[in-house]
Amino acid sequence: MSVYFFVFFSLTALTLQAVRYSNYDSSVRPRRSGIIFFLIICTLIFFVGLRHKVGGDWNPYISLLNITAGISLQQAVLINDPGYMLLNWLGSNFFGGIYLTNLICAALFFAGIASFCLTLPNKYLGLACAFPYLITVVSMGYTRQSAAIGLVLLTIIAVQRKSFKKFIFYLFFAATFHKT
Repeated sequence: MSVYFFVFFSLTALTLQAVRYSNYDSSVRPRRSGIIFFLIICTLIFFVGLRHKVGGDWNPYISLLNITAGISLQQAVLINDPGYMLLNWLGSNFFGGIYLTNLICAALFFAGIASFCLTLPNKYLGLACAFPYLITVVSMGYTRQSAAIGLVLLTIIAVQRKSFKKFIFYLFFAATFHKT
């Protein structure tokens, strides 16, 4: 439990530091902010993606993984959400197991979170606000939904930038992880 508090308070401290430097011109602001943000996102991807027996849907996800072992890819993607089942099929038949699936879903989730936070005036504040529930509960407990949420966040950014092709691509890709 202390790890979660450490991450949350670290994000809070970075938020306060960003607020402190927001009143200065760009020559005074720390230049490492982008690198730090990238390293935090990478750390969170591994933190969420390599978890073991964490989350309310852990056992059902293991069952879905086991179902895909030894069957064809075509059969696997027809069982449930195709994007998620593709990852399960790769994990169960080649390497990585549930950890490959969770790691890729975490990367999709955090790609959306990071991209969305970068559109905000204080990227660390967005990350700190997302941590208590969206990151801790949703991304660790509901793997398929978290991948879809990350892709939907990319969809929102595509709408803001008036990129219709990206909007359609991300929306379709999100639906392959969770139809609803």
